[in-house]
Amino acid sequence: MKRIPMFILLAVITCPIVNGGEQDIKKKERALEQLRKEIDAYEQRIEQSEKKEKVTLERIDNYEKQATLFIPSFQSSWMRKSSFKMSIALASDNITFLEKQLSFLKQHYANM
Repeated sequence: MKRIPMFILLAVITCPIVNGGEQDIKKKERALEQLRKEIDAYEQRIEQSEKKEKVTLERIDNYEKQATLFIPSFQSSWMRKSSFKMSIALASDNITFLEKQLSFLKQHYANM
């Protein structure tokens, strides 16, 4: 007979502990679920960042390809410009020389 009241007493004492334990477990489960949601959100942000990074790298690659195609054209234009400058300088020197020669001939003719 002593066992039955002791069992009932033990059940009454442990019942709030079990209920409190269940509430604690539910709180922890909710906290764990919240952490999982946060992790999912960060994973989505990482994926978006990786996509943006990929697009940026593709753009940079395209710019590099365009620059590679542009450089020979630019160099060719630069060479032509340099050639034109040299031609202009030679023509200017020739004009100066011919003007001096003309001036000399005019003066020589005037003296005759």
